[in-house]
Amino acid sequence: MVSPLFLAFILTGSFVINDDVNRWLDYKSNYHLDFSDLEEERSRFNIFVDNIRSIEEHNMLYELGEVTWNQTINQYTHLTTEEFSEQIVGSLLMEEVDDEERVDIVASAPLSIDWTIRGKVTPVKNQGQCGSCWAFSDVGALESQYAIRHNALVQFSEQNLLDCAGSLYNCHGCNGGDPYSAFRYIRDIGIALERNYPYHGRQFSCQWNRGHFKIRSFGKLVRNEVAIKNKVGTYGPVSATMNADALHFYHSGIVNSNRCNGQNNHAILITGYGNYGGVPYWKIKNSWGRGWGEQGYFRLISGRNMCGINNYVTFPVLYGGHFHQKQIDSFRVSVQCFQTVLILQHLKFICILTSVLAKLHARHYFKRSNQIKWFLNGKGKIMTNTISFGLSPIYIKMVNPLFLSFILTGTFFVNDDVSRWLDYKNYFDLDFPDLDEERTRFNTFIDNVRSIEEHNRLYELGEVTWTQTINEFTHLSPEEFSEKMACSSPIDIDFDDVDDDDERVQIVFSGVNESIPLSVDWTAKNKVTPVKKQGKCGSCWAFSAVGALESQFAIKYNNLVEFSEQNMIDCVGTKYNCKACAGGDPYGVLRYIHDNGIALEKDYPYRARQFKCQHKERLRIRGYNLLPNSEAAMQYAVGSVGPVSATLNASLLQFYHSGIFNPTECVKKPNHAILITGYVSQRHTPYWKIKNSWGTNWGEQGYLRLIMGKNMCGINNYVSYPIL
Repeated sequence: MVSPLFLAFILTGSFVINDDVNRWLDYKSNYHLDFSDLEEERSRFNIFVDNIRSIEEHNMLYELGEVTWNQTINQYTHLTTEEFSEQIVGSLLMEEVDDEERVDIVASAPLSIDWTIRGKVTPVKNQGQCGSCWAFSDVGALESQYAIRHNALVQFSEQNLLDCAGSLYNCHGCNGGDPYSAFRYIRDIGIALERNYPYHGRQFSCQWNRGHFKIRSFGKLVRNEVAIKNKVGTYGPVSATMNADALHFYHSGIVNSNRCNGQNNHAILITGYGNYGGVPYWKIKNSWGRGWGEQGYFRLISGRNMCGINNYVTFPVLYGGHFHQKQIDSFRVSVQCFQTVLILQHLKFICILTSVLAKLHARHYFKRSNQIKWFLNGKGKIMTNTISFGLSPIYIKMVNPLFLSFILTGTFFVNDDVSRWLDYKNYFDLDFPDLDEERTRFNTFIDNVRSIEEHNRLYELGEVTWTQTINEFTHLSPEEFSEKMACSSPIDIDFDDVDDDDERVQIVFSGVNESIPLSVDWTAKNKVTPVKKQGKCGSCWAFSAVGALESQFAIKYNNLVEFSEQNMIDCVGTKYNCKACAGGDPYGVLRYIHDNGIALEKDYPYRARQFKCQHKERLRIRGYNLLPNSEAAMQYAVGSVGPVSATLNASLLQFYHSGIFNPTECVKKPNHAILITGYVSQRHTPYWKIKNSWGTNWGEQGYLRLIMGKNMCGINNYVSYPIL
């Protein structure tokens, strides 16, 4: 086993382990890399360092506002551009189609759409080092169409296509393929389910002679981004190809590059579109895993055929033809009415009437008997369960969409609001104890959706600097959100006592201190542990303090180690101003760790509620500091020391999605604790980069950007950090 000191000599000619060597050691450890010999390792190290210099230069331009996306170290940083293109991007063998065979789409598409939010896109997958992007792109489009039509997320098999769609269909396994021709294979032969034919990342002999599922046909769009928008907006996600050379180190933002003018070499899935700060973009699902880009996604500027995005856009057609989601939902719920057991006398006539309407729907929309079987009960009949009518109150054995629509809106028509609600419940796996509760939640949800839409309209007009979205909190009122997801009750901190006791450390500086960088991001330096999720426990105070400790440990010992928030919830009591899931004091946590120590996360895992304290001490800290009420002091501390624990008022963050949070008014009394992991001070809009504890599906992969220099939401009131 080569020691780090000797490896440093091999790599640099010196026995000094400098920053480059430290980064390389971290990188190898994080991505479990090993090399056959020292010559190979030296070569990889030099490529890695060159790529880091390129990333740093690019991000400097980003901070100056000269580019619209940033880059980061990722699993491909030890590869050259040519190796990345050959090994990861893959190759495409696209079949030319005459322009007259391409389909144009004329429709009234919405201003923006995101099919992931609607629960119609399967999770991000990882093609590995196999050039199978073409299979993932096609399968993704098929999965989304299936979800839109049948309201169920089902995963189909990329490995099936990899093994079986051969040269007859212009596909060659890991050596590339043609998305258009792969659809032809699914039409002719069919495709298996993922669970029956799992992905292995290399080609094997075909194991499937007859597919589980076939499509009716497939098509290719005209070379026109308006047609793409109309198709995605009204039909759903589509398969597309592009030149991916500019995506090597992509991290976040909207790609707008002159480095991707070459031949299309990668296939992806367009899942939506929108506008950010006046810049229109496509939202695109990639197949390089959730650790790449924006949780496996990226945004690409639209309207310019950037990277050749409009050259080769294809889509599957399922049996039953093309219908808007509203038509499909209306038909489906009409049928489902008859699978409900009701006890209500005056609904008898309505059920008879809608039975007739369902049969008419079936004759009108579907020509093939096997499709009627698929949509009804699998037996080709509209079956009604035993219906008993009496004078007793309504009893529902199984609530279906049509009846639920009546309960929620007073009509049996499943409108857009009800469709959204059904999608939302399905996506976040929500269930409610009774129909009164569901009606309340539905009304709250619709009010919140209207608010989100109005806010995003202002964003598109350039009047606000951040976007909002439907998320797992959209069925909660603002008061419920503040109570459940902040720290239950406001953090009980007596600021006057703290100031009187002279506990705040004095940081000496004048203006912007020249000894600290103009910007810093400790996540890019690999000194911040992954985003965690507090759940329904008001334990943000523990996540904030523990996050600061984890980063200080990583900076001092060059090792990312996770410590236990559950240890703090169970053991840090009122002596340290903490009340488990009912709120707490991050500074009190640091005092507790100084006095009693803290366990590792692996020894004391998080359970989101308080249990009896178990003493499993692994680390104590030497001290702790509380900063003065000054953002300049915060900047100095974050720039020179590392991430710090802070508090703010989070009441307005319920629907935050992306951008720089800068509301006209924000209460400064804190009710939530977070971790400040970096800042950008010299861009046109300076901001803090903040790690939250609401999971990676909230905000910008679990992070928030907050305007800097205004003490926004009380961000500078209570800032502390540990001393190891």
